[in-house]
Amino acid sequence: MKHLSIAKAETFIAQALHANQVPLADAQVVAQLMVKSDLVGADGHGIFRLPAYIKRIRAGGINLTPNIHIEREQGATALINGDNALGHLVMNKAVDIAIEKVKQHSVCWVGSHHGNHSGAASVYVRKLAEQGYIGIYMAVGNANHMAPWGRH
Repeated sequence: MKHLSIAKAETFIAQALHANQVPLADAQVVAQLMVKSDLVGADGHGIFRLPAYIKRIRAGGINLTPNIHIEREQGATALINGDNALGHLVMNKAVDIAIEKVKQHSVCWVGSHHGNHSGAASVYVRKLAEQGYIGIYMAVGNANHMAPWGRH
């Protein structure tokens, strides 16, 4: 059985994304988060997704120069507009904002919209846990996924 090192996997993903016009810094962030998905055992959300992401990029379905920003904010809450960016970038920013807000308010809620698939939820919750915080990640799935109990 052959194995790919973490560093080589991250480099491969980043190079593939960058070859498809994703800015290098963004490609590296996405690559690291995709590999983390694999490392936590969410194999369907890591490198496995790379062909689908590239297909969506090539079809024009992802904004490669997004303005990911806080659309609305009040106290311990914020709503992030992902500007149709790669979902990993949107969620990564949402977690960074959540960390800032929880430091100030002891609790927070950060939502996002206009993003894309962002990989395994546990990657983002783990980032909060590593800072000493408890996080809950909730997502709305779309209609192209079969329910876990199958078709009726």
